This record gives sequence, structure tokens and C-alpha cells, in this order.
Amino acid sequence: MKNKPDFLVVGSAKSGTTSLFNYLNEHPDIYIPEVKECRFFSQLPKNFKGLGAEFFPNSGITDENEYFSLFDGYENQVCGDISNDYLYYYETSIENIKKYLGDKVKIIIILRNPIDRAYSNFLHHVREGWEDCTFEEALIKETWRMKNNWAWSYHYVAVGMYYKQVQAYLENFENVKIFLFEDLNDRQVFLKNIYDFLEVKNIEVSTEKVFNASGYPKSKIIHSVFHKKSIIRRIGRMFVPEKYRDKILNVIKNKNIKKIPMKIETREYLKEIFRDEIEKLSGLLNKDLSNWLK
Repeated sequence: MKNKPDFLVVGSAKSGTTSLFNYLNEHPDIYIPEVKECRFFSQLPKNFKGLGAEFFPNSGITDENEYFSLFDGYENQVCGDISNDYLYYYETSIENIKKYLGDKVKIIIILRNPIDRAYSNFLHHVREGWEDCTFEEALIKETWRMKNNWAWSYHYVAVGMYYKQVQAYLENFENVKIFLFEDLNDRQVFLKNIYDFLEVKNIEVSTEKVFNASGYPKSKIIHSVFHKKSIIRRIGRMFVPEKYRDKILNVIKNKNIKKIPMKIETREYLKEIFRDEIEKLSGLLNKDLSNWLK
């Protein structure tokens, strides 16, 4: 009998799941593989296109033995898998989750205002050098990009159409816990609720750091130096221990980004795009989400 995940964080993208990954990994009773996004249950094809962002969905694990071997030796810990694509690709993911884990596996969903989520995703691409146009141009190009098999992180609007995604998880699983991105404003309370759901002891972990922040680079020189393909990064791999490398890179990246607000007219446009979706989701969750439309 293979060891299996006890819980899955299925999404959504750009809703604090990278921070959650780092916080949960500090808990002695919780184990999450170093491969933060395994993408096993979505079984995505490995032929996505794009400007670099296709690297992530194309690097997922599709082999059953390879996936479950990640959890070998951690039978005494609560094991989890954090993969944001499980929410967007809910049909295939749900079918496979039920096949391998059953319908009692614990599901965690974190939802962010889809307007802010879309812009944050765009800024993430800008930060990484994976976007070549403005946000407004990217919204216009979205349908074309989807038809031409661009990676799903370029589906800025489509990913935020949460209603059917969430409804499907609620209908198919017995243990679903839904949080809002706003819950991360009090991270200790947020984590306590996660611990209670996972039935592990409540401990305090450092939540000072913000992980995977998005924005425009302040310095293009610094940005290019620490880009994934740069020579300096390759040299760093030779001299900086792996356990410190990502932390140092995270600090540098966060200090080198600046937030540029979304244009008012663009936000108004997206409010109308998402209005019906948000209202339906509000009814489904029995939560007042009207603040997302302000």
C-alpha cells in the first residue's frame, strides 16, 4: 500500500498558496514534497506554449509511481499536495483524485478576488520576463492565446471563473474547506484554521515573509542578473547551499519590484466581466463577496 496525500490545496493561483506551502513546511507534523506543484491529478499535457510560463505546467508529474514515491517514508506525518491547476482543470483533477484518494480526502481552496488575481498573475509574468504586452493587451489576446495552447497561467480571466470549479469540488468531496485571500490578513488565525482542519497541533510559525510577490522590476539590470537563465544564478548554484538559495532569491526579487495599480477603466471593465460569476459564487458559499465588486 503506497502512502498517499491526506490533503490537497487545489487553488486558486496567486492566492497565497506559495506562502502557505512555506508556512506548512515549518510544521513538524506536516509533509509537502519539495516539488511544490506536482500536477499529478490534472494530468496536463506537456506541450503548452507561451513566453516562458509554459515551463511550469510542462514540468508536472504524470507517472503514478513517481508521484506516490514522493510520500514514501512520511507515513507518520500529514501529507499534502499543493497544485493550483487542480481547481482550474477541475473535471480531470476530480476524476483522478477520487480514483486514487477517494472522496474523503481533505480539500483546501483559497479564493482571491478574480480581478486582483488576474492582475497579480499578469504582474508575476512581467516579473519573470514572460509577458510582452500591457495588461489590457493581454486581456484582448487571451482568447487567441487559449486557442493556440498557451499555458493556463495566461488565461487571466478564465482562471478566475470560480463558480463551476468550486461547485464541482463541493459536490464531489465530503471535506472541503474554503478560505478567502483576505483571511491571510491575519496569518496566525488563518493557519490555526488550517491546522484544525488537518487535525494537527496548533503552532506558531514565522509569517513575516511574503513569498512570490508580483510587480514590475525597479531595476532591469538586477532583474536580468537574477533571472532564471542568468550566468550569475548558475554561479550561485555552485557556491550557495540549496536550502538558502531560494530564500535569498526571494528577498532580492521582492525588494526589486514595484506595484503599479491597475487602470481604473480596466478594473471597471473586469467588474462587469466577473459580476455574474461573483454573485453566483456568493450564493454558493453563502458569503458576502460584494466587496470584490467595489
